[in-house]
Amino acid sequence: MGMKPKKQTLLELRQSAEFFESHRHTNTSSWIRFIANNYEKNQLSDYYKDYLDVLDAFKIEVGTDDFTKKVYKEIDSILWTAINIQREFRFNKILLETYPLIYDYIKVQNNIRKITEIYIEKYKSGDIEKSFYILSFLYLLEVESAFENVVRVLYALNLAAQNKVIKFQNIFTKPLKQIKEEFSSETLFLGWDDGHLRNAIAHAHFIFDDKNKRMNFFDVFQLENKIVYNKSYSLEEFSQKAKMIGEVTHIFIDYIFLLRILDLIKHKWVHKK
Repeated sequence: MGMKPKKQTLLELRQSAEFFESHRHTNTSSWIRFIANNYEKNQLSDYYKDYLDVLDAFKIEVGTDDFTKKVYKEIDSILWTAINIQREFRFNKILLETYPLIYDYIKVQNNIRKITEIYIEKYKSGDIEKSFYILSFLYLLEVESAFENVVRVLYALNLAAQNKVIKFQNIFTKPLKQIKEEFSSETLFLGWDDGHLRNAIAHAHFIFDDKNKRMNFFDVFQLENKIVYNKSYSLEEFSQKAKMIGEVTHIFIDYIFLLRILDLIKHKWVHKK
């Protein structure tokens, strides 16, 4: 026999609280636990106000630097415009397409977290060269495990916000450079460098300059054996690129979890009579 709907909802809410706690969003997590406790006691009097409190906590905790605020604002705008245009039922059908991608990413998060811990240890020890190599691997993991798919989904949701027909099969086979050209969003792609950084790392086309403590990345067009990208980064500069990739992914996935919370508590409120 399956779990009863109320118990299932409580489980999802508490798992969501644990998820945000693991992402160091402690206030967001606390608000979700508050909602879960009120739900258990049948005390959700104003579900939307409770949800806005969660969203406000998340917005504060997600970051205050200019880039993070721009990413949050853009993702927030795309999602809510799509919700308003597509309405709840059609929007939820679109989101169902994203869940396998999200859960796949969550599975690899433990690996990324452990490698990040190694990077932090090397960085604190002052070993710039090894820090660079570890961060390069992290950059590649973030791009391959989530970023490319996340911006494809955001592109699809942006089309939905314009009330256009979405064919996910086409979106996931369309070249990412073409999606970038059609997306009209510079912010989301700032860390991507048109895929050149990803290609350089994936093909081991990078050399550490020990004298200047910089890493040189170069992307080679194999058919013509031609270098099409050649850039040098300090560790701080490259860490910004990696952060830009990670922020897009994390903010989007966290926001999808928040929308799921709204879906859970709203249906409790709608059907409570």
